[in-house]
Amino acid sequence: MNIFVRYADIAGYPPMPYRVRAYDCRFFFILSGSGKIEIDGTEYRFAPDTLCYYPAGSAYTIIPEEQPRFVSVNFDFTREHTDIPSVMPPVPAESYERKRRLDTQNGCGEDIFISPFVLHGASFLREVLTKAAEEFLCGSEHSENRAAALVQYACYLIPDRHAEGDAGLCARIADYIRANYSGKLTLAGLSEVFSYHPNYLGTVFRNGTGVTVHRYIMNIRLKKASELLAATPLPVAEIASLVGFRNADHFSACFSANCGMSPTEYRSRGFLG
Repeated sequence: MNIFVRYADIAGYPPMPYRVRAYDCRFFFILSGSGKIEIDGTEYRFAPDTLCYYPAGSAYTIIPEEQPRFVSVNFDFTREHTDIPSVMPPVPAESYERKRRLDTQNGCGEDIFISPFVLHGASFLREVLTKAAEEFLCGSEHSENRAAALVQYACYLIPDRHAEGDAGLCARIADYIRANYSGKLTLAGLSEVFSYHPNYLGTVFRNGTGVTVHRYIMNIRLKKASELLAATPLPVAEIASLVGFRNADHFSACFSANCGMSPTEYRSRGFLG
């Protein structure tokens, strides 16, 4: 893989009433807005921090809902065609000339880039792809080389995240919560740890576990608290702090609401959660 960036920009996108095909490979990274993109007959939704990739020759159309703003990168996986330095605009699908297609994706060394894909919750790419476009747009002597290096770095990051899938991500989040339940845990904080948009991370976790991130954290904390109440003489306030509640009153209210009795009553009855 030896990326050549032919064009990059940060812009909005007008409605596209017909399918087009591109002669080189494309990244669209959504910064804001929402809508749908159809690639080779498959429709995908997009939202902030969605990466859309399609190799040369893919037929696509973009249907914005809330006006999107995105980073676009037109590139090759090799530098065999640097003699075609200027932008190659997409053309209507029926006017496409197959002989002009630059099939550089076939030699990139990563099978993932052979076919189109959409990667949701890809906030880990926001900074690097935005910086790549900014470097390209500055137009200095070495701007293309710097932009290419950043896009190549993004291409190295993508396969592992794509292969992990939602189930793997959900398992990693659950493991992290179980290991860190005593600390400050929020959806926003978890999104920073795992480099995914909070909305996407929350949806993946809810779909995978059947409960929200907040509910899962609460369940873990209450389970640990019930074990400590039954097995130790520690004061309720200390147990509250050990399992991550901000104060004893908040802990007691949550415990009563979820367990049907106060922590003190739970301990006196000798329950083992």
